[in-house]
Amino acid sequence: IESFGAGNDGTPLPVFLVEPKGAYVMKNRPAKLYCKASHALQISFKCSGSTKPPPTEKEHHTDPHSGVQLQEATATITRELVDEFFGKGPFKCECRAYSSRGHVKTQPVTIQVATIKKQISISPKIVRVATGGRAELNCIANATPAAKVVWLKNSVPVHANPPFVLLTENALLIARVEIQDMANYTCVAENIAGKRVSDPVPITVYVDGGWSSWGPWTDCKCPGHGKQGQKRTRVCNSPVPMNNGAPCKGASTESTPDCLPCSAGRWSSWSEWSECGPDCTQIRQRSCVAFAIDSGTIVNCAGKSQQSIKCTGGLCNYTAQDSNWSVYLWVTLVAAFCLGVVFAVSKFLRRKKTIPAYNLAPAAASSSSVFAAPPARQQPARAGSHRTRTASSPVPIAASANPSDRGPQIVIAFATVQFRAPLRRAPFCNLWAPSIAVPKRSGRLPHGGAYLTDWSPKLTHHPGQTRAAKTAKKGDRAQNGSRSRAPALFADHQTDPPERPSSVTHATLTPAGALLRLATYSTALLIPEGAIPKHQRHSVALSIVRDDKHHVPVPTGPRSTYLSPVVFCGPVDTKVNKPIVMQLPHCAENLSDWAFSLYSAPDNVTPWCKVVTIGEETLNTPALVQIDKRYAYVLTETFGKYVLVGESATDIQERVACKRLRLFICGPSTVPEFSDVSLRVYIVEDNPGAEERCRHCEQEIGGVLLGRSTVLHFADVGQAGLNIDLQCVGGWRAKSSSERQTIPFSHVWNSACTALHCSFTLCRTEHDKCDFKIVVQASQDVPQGLDERLTAIGVPATLSISSVGSGDHNTNLVATDRFRLSKDVKRKLCRCLDPPTQKRNDWRMLAAHLNVDRYLTYFATRPSPTDQILDLWECRNRDLNALQQLIEICRTMERPDAVAILEQIQPAAPWV
Repeated sequence: IESFGAGNDGTPLPVFLVEPKGAYVMKNRPAKLYCKASHALQISFKCSGSTKPPPTEKEHHTDPHSGVQLQEATATITRELVDEFFGKGPFKCECRAYSSRGHVKTQPVTIQVATIKKQISISPKIVRVATGGRAELNCIANATPAAKVVWLKNSVPVHANPPFVLLTENALLIARVEIQDMANYTCVAENIAGKRVSDPVPITVYVDGGWSSWGPWTDCKCPGHGKQGQKRTRVCNSPVPMNNGAPCKGASTESTPDCLPCSAGRWSSWSEWSECGPDCTQIRQRSCVAFAIDSGTIVNCAGKSQQSIKCTGGLCNYTAQDSNWSVYLWVTLVAAFCLGVVFAVSKFLRRKKTIPAYNLAPAAASSSSVFAAPPARQQPARAGSHRTRTASSPVPIAASANPSDRGPQIVIAFATVQFRAPLRRAPFCNLWAPSIAVPKRSGRLPHGGAYLTDWSPKLTHHPGQTRAAKTAKKGDRAQNGSRSRAPALFADHQTDPPERPSSVTHATLTPAGALLRLATYSTALLIPEGAIPKHQRHSVALSIVRDDKHHVPVPTGPRSTYLSPVVFCGPVDTKVNKPIVMQLPHCAENLSDWAFSLYSAPDNVTPWCKVVTIGEETLNTPALVQIDKRYAYVLTETFGKYVLVGESATDIQERVACKRLRLFICGPSTVPEFSDVSLRVYIVEDNPGAEERCRHCEQEIGGVLLGRSTVLHFADVGQAGLNIDLQCVGGWRAKSSSERQTIPFSHVWNSACTALHCSFTLCRTEHDKCDFKIVVQASQDVPQGLDERLTAIGVPATLSISSVGSGDHNTNLVATDRFRLSKDVKRKLCRCLDPPTQKRNDWRMLAAHLNVDRYLTYFATRPSPTDQILDLWECRNRDLNALQQLIEICRTMERPDAVAILEQIQPAAPWV
């Protein structure tokens, strides 16, 4: 106690009613120290390494009953204040109370920084123990304050069960291990600083073999000999050796001295095949040979000593009757072939008669091809009011390629980026059929550019093939002023447009599972067997959400972009017992440059929420995303809408994300003779079904798809937009003075629109010329210093148009929707590969060979890791030889038991 001068005036010393207690601080969570004293005039805190008190809130009031003065103080201790102390010992604080008599202080309390290391581990890493033995696991977690440890057995908490299962502060002790204790054990450590989960550690329980009781005595008998002596046997099944347990010691057979021994011999090599006999069969033989010749030993071999096969290769001597049958067979085959050829040719001719105006077919044409003038009896339409996109007196377009030309040549009128709007088609009559040829070459462009290749239209007139079109509606006549006449679009008759591939598929879900696929969009949904309880049935659907009105913006950052189509699987209230597997195509290039995230929403109204970011998974993550070069596979137990979103990875500053785009050019089905031509260039992600989306948009406004480019790589390089340049040759020009349109970077990178496009309007300059040649170049302005890096990650320098409908198709896929692995086969494989082994040739090695071992914790927390891996394999590997590859993987893992199970459904190749 220290006095302030007159200390004997009868004033008592301050008395602490509440003293501060030790606390922990974190980065965004300061500690609060509180003390309360009576008979004090002033109260404050004093901390280590500083003469200045920490930030303190004080309160003063007087007790109304006793009149005693009370002082309260609350100090805020931040992480920065603790880190600034470099003295000896821990950081401490004390509370001091002052009065006229002197001052008093409390015991110093310690303030520590709360931490928990990211990596916690279990010791030992692998535990192998016999039944009845003792197993102990220790959780090593570096944490302040000490973390509370919880043990999980196959993701289920372990509870103490003395005296068999004991839980100490950081250890798990199993006093008597049984076979049901074999599992994957995980340590979960948690304190106020956070929660950490260790990698699973397997406990393998092995069982040593034991002999059964001796069986009854039986007579000794060898094939071909009489009975002599007796023997008895016993079996190593009490218990059966398990998990590499020791086999039984001793002999399994006991016999009397006079027992006739039988030796298991070996077969000799097969003899050569015999000559073909009268019955058209060949035979070969082998003999049973003993390993060692002992006196009195009978040699016996299992199997047959002779094999026979039918003669092949013309070795059989056919009778005259057989020869006649051969002649009849060949005549039948030749006749069937001829009928097939006739049918195919007639089918082709019928289709050729109804080809629309812009059918890109491989054909060569001269560079002098021009529009043919309409016949004299056909008068051009009178001038009237019409929209820019409404054509009158149409002249069909046809293209021819010239090797000397640079590329297709198209003109832009509006230097704006717009979204599609429905337009009405003008009525046409007296139409005739054109022909069009594909380009022969594409021009070379600077880095990051794209060409839409050469178009040189040619008109082909067929006399006698004109006909009157149907009378237009009155509203159309009023809008267009007067009716016009033009060449016919189709030869003899007009057919309905081809049916669009469906963007939705349905199935009835039973306990046997279901596999739904949208082939056009390369999207699939696998619901495994056992996903719903027995005797239940549900109707499920898989669809592509392609309408803009259903696209609720994903709450992502300014550098995020859509990488996959929005896919819906439902109904959303469907409950499953096992994760489903969904296949989504994506347009990301060079996966290491991306940071991927999966977003989900149950309906069109609820906002999107992030499900998982790849590389940031935790034990509570509800989904697993497996990213391959062209597809993403999602394992989840929740139905709804899903989309894959990405942005440039930030762990390395030099990384630049790059996505694949494709350009489609569309226009009217005919080119008017005296009106403008409106063309549209669509910019869409290079995902399956992109062409179908453009066709869908164009059908609503009466347009057709003219061609598409090869892949264009678009990089995340600041605000570098996409430039669309046009050059025009012969008889046409752009209505605007600019021949370049620039689509802002954010419209291309951040757009959620399914049909981003820009429009160009062309007008004639010379009506006596009908050349229609245009060049469209698409490129991105790349800042200096990034050219070499983007070239290194695969951005091509030149792109060109290919014919419509020439997308890649993998013909080496299984067309059936049935599962390759039955429920019984999967159950046997799970029994083989789920238990951990010392050589690690269990489910973990299977995941590594299948390249799905990025986050093994997801599989380890499931009741059967192998079951989930095989479900992912079933959806991910649809090749014809996928099953054979799985067998080879099991052979590489040195698991003959798994190979034998798989060969039951895919037998090994027969001997020759």
